[in-house]
Amino acid sequence: MPATGIRISSHTRIPDPNGWDAVVAAAGAPVFYRSALLSSYAARPLQPTLDVRYLTVGSGADLAAVMPLYLVPARDPFGKQTVEGPPWAVSHFWHCYDTRLPLRHGEQELVEPLWDAMRAQAREWGAAEFGFINMALDSPLTPLMAGRARRVPRNHRFRMPLTAVGGFAEHLERLPGRVRQDARRQLRLAARAQITGHVYRDPVPERVIREACRLLKLTADRYNPGYYEQGPLAHLLANVGAPACVFTLEDAGHVVAASVSFVDGRTLHNWAIGVEAEVRGNFSPYLVLLDLSVDYAVSQGCEVIELGRTNPVWKQRFGAEPVELVSWMCNSEE
Repeated sequence: MPATGIRISSHTRIPDPNGWDAVVAAAGAPVFYRSALLSSYAARPLQPTLDVRYLTVGSGADLAAVMPLYLVPARDPFGKQTVEGPPWAVSHFWHCYDTRLPLRHGEQELVEPLWDAMRAQAREWGAAEFGFINMALDSPLTPLMAGRARRVPRNHRFRMPLTAVGGFAEHLERLPGRVRQDARRQLRLAARAQITGHVYRDPVPERVIREACRLLKLTADRYNPGYYEQGPLAHLLANVGAPACVFTLEDAGHVVAASVSFVDGRTLHNWAIGVEAEVRGNFSPYLVLLDLSVDYAVSQGCEVIELGRTNPVWKQRFGAEPVELVSWMCNSEE
């Protein structure tokens, strides 16, 4: 049970979106914790989701911590582990690669009661395991989790600092000569093909949402079938609000590549990319989208681009830094 004097409540909907978002902002948690994104995802989840609860500590002006908790099938869509049996209770959906525990003032004394509340909800659900997924290994919570749960390695995520550059061209100057030369060649090939880059912000046009969702599903189905379904993804982009940002590469008005992104204060999240397969034979759409993204991020005062998981060799080749991710999981009956 939670420690005396600490009131933790469980809700089926976010009870006070403004209060929730105030805690998220104070904690410096990423866009994946904002109420509009969480509510949009819950309405039409991208992955099988059996139930969701929103945990809050305190209420009103005294709200001190918030956390979503999802009941999901016992499966990691990025790994090979599929477990026959009871589901898991996890700290976020799998599409979030930067799990946090949003605390308004960094109150470490709240971690233990919140962990106990997660365990209690997991037991109520009949979940076999519960815990935090996709958390940076260098998180301040790591020392607190090490004695409570087992560490499960996950994919790295990748980030590119922007504070020392004025755009992608300047960023290239910091990379090895061969990488720099190849990048410039790819940009020339795209220019010769008369490919144009576009940036769409909220409200993103319906045409762009439709084409971006088509491309994301097309690309995901080659590597991770079912990870991006068009209907739920379109719903998310149409309802997440101001953070929504879609970068496109277009050939005579036809979208041939798209990056679904979120602008989150000083961070640009390049969340997911989709491309038409035949385009990759002409130039690298990933490189051209990165060029477009970096220039836009710098123009918006962003200090870092988050590049998500997968494709580690390519991302590090172009200067991205790896962040080791782990999950902290525990049997609910322990």
